[in-house]
Amino acid sequence: MTDAAHDSARGPILGLGVLLMGLVVFVLPEPAAVVVGLGLLYGLGALAVVCGVMNLLAAFRVRELARWLLPTSLLAVLLGLAALAASAVVASGLTRALGLLVMAGGAVILLGARHPVLVCGPPVTTR
Repeated sequence: MTDAAHDSARGPILGLGVLLMGLVVFVLPEPAAVVVGLGLLYGLGALAVVCGVMNLLAAFRVRELARWLLPTSLLAVLLGLAALAASAVVASGLTRALGLLVMAGGAVILLGARHPVLVCGPPVTTR
């Protein structure tokens, strides 16, 4: 069995698993969705602040080489602080959106397993 045939044979099982995982995340009860969303939001916000500060320090060191580094690092810090100040409603919406994106990924895997041309590219013609 070739690699492409193996991937397309395994696709429906993998696609259904991803689709079900997205569905589980999407239908979480509201308190659980808020907790998961706040964890994601605070984690990403803290990561953005730390990365922005590190880039800000690097921007002052290499001021002549990268003029774009200072504004983008300030933007990362500001967006990170905005994420840390977000409310629980935003966190719940983030969890629901994440569930929808995972479900869409599962649907793409299922479609790729049904039609391998979508995953592998255009069909190759032999002469």
